Amino acid sequence: MEACPTSALTAAAARAVKEPAAWKLFESEAAISVGSTATEFARFIGSEKERCKPVIARAKIEPDLKSAAWASSPFRQKQGNA
Repeated sequence: MEACPTSALTAAAARAVKEPAAWKLFESEAAISVGSTATEFARFIGSEKERCKPVIARAKIEPDLKSAAWASSPFRQKQGNA
């Protein structure tokens, strides 16, 4: 069975962001290089959403559905808010 090209690309990207030159660039931008897989990243985003839910609820934060960013968001169409 042939290897999935996406997996090879993901692995190559994860290796690339761990290179010293990448670390130097990220550091100059105050960014953090992780080099995780798509699955690990999805897990992290899910845990961050759960961690932030109580704060968002307490602060009664609502999305600004009239913003320019929302108008051009691919999520807008996905959620049926066209």
